[in-house]
Amino acid sequence: MTFRYKIKCNTCGRNILVRFGMGYTEYQECEFKCDQCSSDIKFSITAKPPQAIIDYLENCSYSDFQDSLFPDDNKKYLIKNFHQDFLSTKKDGFFYSVLELNKILEKRFSYSGSAEGVLVANFTFLEKNWRIVKQAWQMKNNNNNNFIEDVLKKYESITIEGVCGFEDILFDFNNTVLAPECLKYNKIAEKLVQEYKSKKSKRKEFLKLMEYYRDNLMVDHMEKFFNIYSDFFDLYNDFRPFLMYTNHKLDINLDINIANHNFHRTKMFYGNLYEAYTSNIIFISLLHNIHKGRRFDEFCNLTLSKYCGLDKSKKTENFKNTEMFIFFDDFLTNKLRNASHHGNIKMIDNDVLEYKSGKESLKRYTMHYGRYMQICVELFIRFVSLLQLEICFFYIFNKKIKSDLK
Repeated sequence: MTFRYKIKCNTCGRNILVRFGMGYTEYQECEFKCDQCSSDIKFSITAKPPQAIIDYLENCSYSDFQDSLFPDDNKKYLIKNFHQDFLSTKKDGFFYSVLELNKILEKRFSYSGSAEGVLVANFTFLEKNWRIVKQAWQMKNNNNNNFIEDVLKKYESITIEGVCGFEDILFDFNNTVLAPECLKYNKIAEKLVQEYKSKKSKRKEFLKLMEYYRDNLMVDHMEKFFNIYSDFFDLYNDFRPFLMYTNHKLDINLDINIANHNFHRTKMFYGNLYEAYTSNIIFISLLHNIHKGRRFDEFCNLTLSKYCGLDKSKKTENFKNTEMFIFFDDFLTNKLRNASHHGNIKMIDNDVLEYKSGKESLKRYTMHYGRYMQICVELFIRFVSLLQLEICFFYIFNKKIKSDLK
């Protein structure tokens, strides 16, 4: 449902017609710059069916101006089209938004009755379920397991039944984040398990790897996963439409209205994600060693200790040309990482970023903000897929399903 709000910029008096489409969530913040004075404007929309209530958060208020039903070509006031789940263009306005919605609906109906369709249906629970998963995850990180089961009982999903442990819930939650593509990503684990079943030497190395993972990596990895997940879902209103488009394989037109310009909060996300991802990616590198017929800790030209000491930008080089693992080498941009991680990035226009990178002299680069958000989401998807592999293989190891590997 689309709602119309007439507001004004409190700094310069610019009249603005906001057309806002509600999605799956009850609350949405929107932030943008006034086209006349460049001041930040921020408001929120809260769903209270059959209405949606606007709250003026920063530099805006109600304005009683005359608007028309189809005002896209008017020159008297600014028009901003927002939707929680899809992106509208500046040029084509509301009618383009309707077409975009139809594309997403067509994709979803194409999954009807399939496993993908069930997973997509879980998407409506994502925000609520994150609050539950986060609470249980914090308890687990603090070794406070007494109340985790009670917390997890509140988790809603079409794809699980009965009482489940934290790892089962987290795996299901990740599948929702990745839906409908999660089935494809999970096949990587299936292929590797088949390898370990077929060759005794690989079975032994797999068990050694999981012992090493349990004793040396797991605690640190889970903390990094938790921290990045928390950052992502704190900014979920910003990332949600990009996650929707990426998961449904829809092209993102960069001539778009972005509901939130929370750049002061998103600008360091890629750098922090890159750091955590390239730390935890050691798990893929060790799996790759076994895949290539080596000991789990034997690299082609490196010892494990030397691999751990590599620059983060080189952590994927050992597997980036192996077809099964090449997915995990995508969307790693060291220049953008340096700029984002060190704060050498700024918005020079409503939608254009400028960032600096380089060891000797900082070279300037530009990027559309929508492209930046897309890259963040693509790498986050790989981060989630990495956690899925860790959960899957630790389940096989920890539950002692060694009979399947003998």
